[in-house]
Amino acid sequence: MKMLIRLPLHTGSSITSTCVAALFLGAFTCATIADHRGTSSSEVFPKKPTVILVNQFRRCEGIAFNGEGDLYVTGDQTLWRIALDGTYTKVAEMFTNLGLAPIGKRDLLVADFGPTNAFNGGHGHDGIVWRITPEGDKTVAAKDMGDPNFVAVFKDGSFLVSDDATDEIWLATEGASPTLFTNSVKHPNGLAFSDDGTELYVAQMFKQINPVVSDNQVWALPLKANKVAGAPRLLASLGPRLSAPNTSTRKQ
Repeated sequence: MKMLIRLPLHTGSSITSTCVAALFLGAFTCATIADHRGTSSSEVFPKKPTVILVNQFRRCEGIAFNGEGDLYVTGDQTLWRIALDGTYTKVAEMFTNLGLAPIGKRDLLVADFGPTNAFNGGHGHDGIVWRITPEGDKTVAAKDMGDPNFVAVFKDGSFLVSDDATDEIWLATEGASPTLFTNSVKHPNGLAFSDDGTELYVAQMFKQINPVVSDNQVWALPLKANKVAGAPRLLASLGPRLSAPNTSTRKQ
């Protein structure tokens, strides 16, 4: 089942947060947009989702709002703009469809394995992070990496790129060669910063690949001035683990 769902995060009268999630083969990725920050004493869980799209794409992974508040999703080797009424528009095509993150007032950084990838027996350091405008104009924001999977942007515009086929998280700046940020978490996938910027949260996707053995751990990596400031600590083990999808279906 491939679908997009909408989840209300806060139900208080002054808070209108929405989570839009992409579900594919047990993977869950969430992008949020909020009018106000805060908490509500009347929170009730679990939340009831509203389905936006079902089975429109064979593969759907990355999801994010851009700076203008529009929702984008990567699926079927394409970046799509999605309206919450279920209509969608093709923005740009890529080799593969992975994670994305907003940058600037309206653009997106989109991770792409490139022509080869380790999950299909190749690892040619031909991965790309594209900068894509809402009109579909593409420029290379970073390259010379293995298999870029997820992107997280620092406030200064530099960004981190995970490679879940390896132990590598790269630090990149547009127009410059990426440098290794850390290799302290095995098979890093999703990335998120703490609100105060002092920690990087890293989802570990696998124990190994070829064959794939899945994992379920989330790590917290201390940061200081956008640099690693210590060893990672295990934040959570999210179980039970789901069965790993076949490598031919998880990665293009």
